[in-house]
Formats: sequence, C-alpha cells, structure tokens
Amino acid sequence: MDAPGHLDMCFLMQGPISAVARHFEECGVEVAHGPFAQIGALGPMTSVYCCDPDGNLIEIASDEEDASGAT
Repeated sequence: MDAPGHLDMCFLMQGPISAVARHFEECGVEVAHGPFAQIGALGPMTSVYCCDPDGNLIEIASDEEDASGAT
C-alpha cells in the first residue's frame, strides 16, 4: 500500500477547465499548477492540479475548448 502523499490521480471531466479553477478558488482550494495545455494519453487537454488532504497530487483534465481558447 502506498503511503499518504505518494499517489498521482487524474480525473477527466466534460466542460471547460476554467470552471474547475473557478470552483477551486471559491472553495479555497490551492491550485498547485495550471491550468495549462498539454498532451495526455487521449491527446490535447488542459489540466489543473491540486493536492488532497493527504498530499496526493490530483489532476483534473478536460479536452474541451475553453472560452479562453485554450484546449
């Protein structure tokens, strides 16, 4: 079993990633990285990262185009 803080998880979502970044801000969740465009397993996507209470890295990613024009 992995110790707390050693996991990296990615969740794919539908919709613009800016909605996640805005929701994180409203809830007081610190964004570790992003949002930024990158190439993932399924192609171009935009991701934002945060850490869960145990220190694990959580990635939320979307392949939908954002209103800002980012993919």
